Amino acid sequence: MTTNKIIDNEMPDSVSESKTARLNHPWLVLVILFIVAFITEQIFFDHKLGLQWPIFIALLLSAVTAIVIIERVKVPVRSLWLFFPILLLTILGLFRSEAFTIAGLGITTVAMLVWLAITFLNGQSLVFRWREHIAQTFMLFLNAVIGLPGMLIDKLRGGEKVTSPSHQAGRGTWLAVLRGLLIALPILAIFAALLASADQVFSRNLKSLFDWMDNFRVEDFLQHLFLIGFITYVLFGIFSFAFTRTRQSQRVEPDQPLIKPFLGLTESNIVLILVNLLFAAFLVIQFRYFFAGQSNISETGFTYAEYAVKGFQELILVAIAALGLHWLLASVTRRETPGQKSCFSLIITLLIVQVSVILVSAFQRLSLYEAAYGFTQSRLVAHVFIVFIGLMLLAALIMQWFSLFKRQALILLSLTMLFAVVLGVINIDVTVTNLNLRKAQADGKLDAGFLIYSMSADSIPALFKHYDNQALSPALHETIGKVLACQARRLGQPSALVEPWYAISLPQRAAARLFSQRSAELSKYHFETESVREGALESKILIDGEWVYCGPVSPTTD
Repeated sequence: MTTNKIIDNEMPDSVSESKTARLNHPWLVLVILFIVAFITEQIFFDHKLGLQWPIFIALLLSAVTAIVIIERVKVPVRSLWLFFPILLLTILGLFRSEAFTIAGLGITTVAMLVWLAITFLNGQSLVFRWREHIAQTFMLFLNAVIGLPGMLIDKLRGGEKVTSPSHQAGRGTWLAVLRGLLIALPILAIFAALLASADQVFSRNLKSLFDWMDNFRVEDFLQHLFLIGFITYVLFGIFSFAFTRTRQSQRVEPDQPLIKPFLGLTESNIVLILVNLLFAAFLVIQFRYFFAGQSNISETGFTYAEYAVKGFQELILVAIAALGLHWLLASVTRRETPGQKSCFSLIITLLIVQVSVILVSAFQRLSLYEAAYGFTQSRLVAHVFIVFIGLMLLAALIMQWFSLFKRQALILLSLTMLFAVVLGVINIDVTVTNLNLRKAQADGKLDAGFLIYSMSADSIPALFKHYDNQALSPALHETIGKVLACQARRLGQPSALVEPWYAISLPQRAAARLFSQRSAELSKYHFETESVREGALESKILIDGEWVYCGPVSPTTD
């Protein structure tokens, strides 16, 4: 491309704007992605997960920006809006270490990155439907496999001859840089040797640069090299697709149906009416089962667990079935007149309303279970997921009445992103900790083992906040103190001493700092040691009559 315009508001009008799906500077792009791959492998390999993911996302977006400038491509402004949810999801991940949250944010970020990659140069991210998303995602992963070999084969065959002055100047510059480096290296070696012989301190520091050679192992080097090469290989295929082939994607016709309707309205209405009657009969017969709560459980002999689990399973099956049925029939049913459209929409509305009743029931019974047995991360996520399903049903209703089915993919992906953002904002471990401790204040029951073994570093500030609450009973105050003392041995060790900065998460760093500041208060709680496998010593503490293990005894522990 010879245009100097980097960002443009207009989408490409035709495929002719790019006759070939080639990068103008493939070798330079390859070098940039090799650097990204090298840093990625170095910070992820054999390290605990900390700040690596935000660093990786920052590297990817920086690479995108650099290649945009180098390739001088026109990027539609409407493609750039995807940068904001990617950055938001990444920033939220900086302040969380809870597993559900990290997984949700990570998976959603990857989905946003794929969305960005498949729509980068065609500017159609807001109008892509499932057909386009699925097809382009498949092509993206295919290009990740064949992209680099395709470029190499193209170069071996001669490729497209470069004749423009800018290309020739660029090639000359890089050759000049290479020649300069080759000339400079022996000169640097001579001067370094002279300076090292003249100064012992400089000599010692220079020697330390090469100490890694003493522990050099060929198999480790080959392992690192393979991982770096693999990451570079995949990234090049993905980036070449985003920067070349997405421009050649055909425009999406907004009015073109995903599936040409072939089913009559009568047939669809019969299906929907019968399903509605079945749902209505189910709700009428099972009304007491759904909403009787505690009394119903005692009458039927169900346990709390059976009651909640069964309800959630029903939620998943019914909601998915209802949404799937709605999508399928709305796609294949012929509705030619306004009256036919209204009739179909009314029946669909009744179906969604009944499914919503089941949602309310599932939410209620899960709350009942938590009131009896406490709160966990999975139960809290289940609550959020129920709300997510409810929003999906509401979106389906809006799409039905306002004929917005062409926006299905956009709406679902947006709601999925919202789901992940909510998980990050509410801070699952803090919320679960607060709810369990409030319940313990009311009934005096606290599962100390759960707070120790199942909670991440996110929960530590909340535990200290409750520990400082003067209104707590002495027994509960002591229990929380022992939980914190145990957590100090499990999570509060200064891992920064053995892990590099990029392998330390912000919540873990904050927890370690709190434990260090409050170490004098927590030192009053007594630990015992127990010999475990192979003579190793394990520290344990007595909480509410039960021994809780707090990790191995280290030289800095006692």
